[in-house]
Amino acid sequence: MQDFIVEPLAKNQIAAAFPLIREALPRLDLKSWTRLANRLTDPRHARKRGVLAARRAGRPHASGLLYYRKEQDLKSGAILVANHFVALDPLDSRPVLAALIAALENLAFELDCAAIRSVVHTSAPEVAIELVSAGHQLEGATLYKSLSVRE
Repeated sequence: MQDFIVEPLAKNQIAAAFPLIREALPRLDLKSWTRLANRLTDPRHARKRGVLAARRAGRPHASGLLYYRKEQDLKSGAILVANHFVALDPLDSRPVLAALIAALENLAFELDCAAIRSVVHTSAPEVAIELVSAGHQLEGATLYKSLSVRE
């Protein structure tokens, strides 16, 4: 397995990461992504929220991303919530996901979190498989109802 470097997304990587985030959020436009990513890459807020980017060693562009935020949970206290996992690799995305998941766990320890809660969308079942392989367990279910159209 080739080594991966996982680090916070840098401001100069925002535009290059747009095709990746579009895999998770196809309706997101570049202007909205740039505005959001500029806030998420502010190092003053890295202990509360951000984007982790995974890239193969020796390569300049990310092949995986996830969004994280630190929250207070009534049951567990401080937790790290991860969302919008994206991993693209022409041969096998599992090593990209594994690198992101390992980095997420390290970040949770650094931020003194008691647990990690990962939101896995139905369009990315491979993320759930890798999370379970890394010791994560099903906690519950998240349900969603769009309110864009009144029924």
